[in-house]
Amino acid sequence: MAAALVAGCTSEDSEKASPTTEGGSGASAKKGVATAVSGDTRPPLNPADNGRLFAADAPWNRTAAELGRSEKYQDYVENFLHMGNRGALDDPAWRGRFSTYFSEYSVPIYPLSDATQEIPVWTAGFGYPGNLTDGALAPWNPAWEPAGGNDQMLMVADPETGRWWSLWLVQKVNWTGCLTIENLAKGYTPGSGICVGGGNLATAIDGSVADYRSSSGVLGGRGMGLEKLEMVVTVDEVELGSIRHALAMNVYNPMFGPECSAEERDSPAAGSTCGFFVSPAERVEFASGGTENCGPNTIEPTVENRERTIPHGMRFAVDMSDADIESWLDSRGYTGAFRRTAKIFATAMRDYGFVIAETTCWDAGIEVDGSENPQTRQRWEDLGVPVGEDAAQQLLWGLVTEDNLYVVKPTPIPGRDLRD
Repeated sequence: MAAALVAGCTSEDSEKASPTTEGGSGASAKKGVATAVSGDTRPPLNPADNGRLFAADAPWNRTAAELGRSEKYQDYVENFLHMGNRGALDDPAWRGRFSTYFSEYSVPIYPLSDATQEIPVWTAGFGYPGNLTDGALAPWNPAWEPAGGNDQMLMVADPETGRWWSLWLVQKVNWTGCLTIENLAKGYTPGSGICVGGGNLATAIDGSVADYRSSSGVLGGRGMGLEKLEMVVTVDEVELGSIRHALAMNVYNPMFGPECSAEERDSPAAGSTCGFFVSPAERVEFASGGTENCGPNTIEPTVENRERTIPHGMRFAVDMSDADIESWLDSRGYTGAFRRTAKIFATAMRDYGFVIAETTCWDAGIEVDGSENPQTRQRWEDLGVPVGEDAAQQLLWGLVTEDNLYVVKPTPIPGRDLRD
């Protein structure tokens, strides 16, 4: 689902002070226990592989050390630091900062077992139809809520089969976007079903229904051309004590088109007069020009601005020792369960890094298992995360610096061509 409205389109309060650094009061879950906590009924999404989703050979599930450093693209570190979020353009203190999306712009995941019905899915006139449209049925529960923010995303997952459904721009109340001549001609009744910007039952490259327990990669979905579930941090993983994959990073300055030709990709034009992506991404999100729908924050599609952007799919990691991570935790004043959770995220940023995945209109940030699922919210709070407070959103502030950030060599989904 291409982004008609992109993550982070509302400006964050860029003048907020540093977060309160004392961790939450909830007790952390026992390491190695993937069962539900605090009365949660959602079964583990993947009881195998320590909670990690997708196959071991999925590009994001391979370590940064295994893939190696990219000297070719190291200059893009500066672009991330200086323009990854809109605030960094005006205030050097914002360089390298990014949010952790536990609520707005998160990815709430609901278990199929909680569905109470199947509901017809209709695509709004402003949307991008997926394979769930024109009244196709999807599992549903009226109590489910999408994430806050402009994306209004939710997912339904079936741990028994590895299937998952993605619904984007979920319009639970305002269904007028689906009141189109095309939908009416196909049988839409105003106010019936669920109106969305796009809906998909994830399918593999060969067209079969995808299985997040074993797939090496699924195309479609988010800005970089892969499905949204790929690289999302789940509460299951953090309860188990490790995040063993790269994280999805949304940035203000993804590279835009026009897309480079094959000849231009290996010339000085790449990243200057034309845009490109690198593996595992599958596309330039805005192939025809600059980012869209960001109002006054829209980046003008000039050569100068393109040279300050970052290709979709580019992976970064931080060069930090265990002692460095402990020192950063101390500098933040983190204690208790919140410190343990922050350390798990920081270790993943070192061992696996993050991949440029989507576009925002202000902030930079990583997406996690969303707290709009009240059971998931309780589990995050038991892990010390003060959901809804600045301290949660600012969990990883100060971790990324000019001295420790580097670019990882691109690698494709197995069976796909390398774009390097």
